[in-house]
Amino acid sequence: MNTVFVLLVVAGIAFAGFTDEGFIPAEPQHGHSTDDIILTSVGTWTIPGAKTPRGIDCSDSASELYITDYSIDMIGVYNYTGTLLDQIACPGEIPDVAGICQGSDYLLINDFGSDTDIFRYQSGTWSADFTNPASSPTGMDMDATGAIWEIEASTNTLYRFDATGILLNQWSLTEPPASASAMACTIFPINSTNVVMIGGMTWADFYFYEWDGTDLTFIGTHVTPQNSNKSYGAAWCSQRNTIFWVYKDGGTFVVCEFQCFITGVALERSTWGAIKATI
Repeated sequence: MNTVFVLLVVAGIAFAGFTDEGFIPAEPQHGHSTDDIILTSVGTWTIPGAKTPRGIDCSDSASELYITDYSIDMIGVYNYTGTLLDQIACPGEIPDVAGICQGSDYLLINDFGSDTDIFRYQSGTWSADFTNPASSPTGMDMDATGAIWEIEASTNTLYRFDATGILLNQWSLTEPPASASAMACTIFPINSTNVVMIGGMTWADFYFYEWDGTDLTFIGTHVTPQNSNKSYGAAWCSQRNTIFWVYKDGGTFVVCEFQCFITGVALERSTWGAIKATI
């Protein structure tokens, strides 16, 4: 079996019922990482101007990260080293912004519970796009086919739906801790298949699943590459072949970059961005 190196980035945020609280110990986990998965931290930076950051996504065409902040209803635009480049105000209909993902030339955001619609930001304008199938959505991402993946905090339910809101698949994930704290959801390519990574607010581990276009199969877990008292969104970055993860270290919101080694799979590093950019 071949061991393939993949560079991922992780950033951390705090969350507890979508309010910031003190230190919450990580929930009981498997107690070990799956042997096939190795995560190694590369670097971290503090999120400037952060109040209560939650979701994160990475542009496929610009060197930018988008991080939602629910208490100020804002999306911060950052470069890869943490410089704040811009801010985008969320619509009034989305008072508890959580997850975010990027389409070809637009952004989509969800609301943790107050609004049932997913909103689109395109050409400087917000509009309600379609009804969200999840009732307490948090992390979200878009794959190379244009399908949207979203995790539900209260049930650990993973949804896959198209860009009009038509539900394509849903799974009740039994491997993560059975708690109302699922937060991170991102998908990235492995040759002809893909891997979905799921994380939670107080989970000590990330959970990995293979999506081959038909079936979702549990791969394993790995302890997060940085210690955190709360953990939030995560996003695959095609330009850097990394994942950005948002977490909270004490009272500080942080973004961390880490490397991932996966035994027996060969991650496709060159085509993901080009495929997604054509959507």
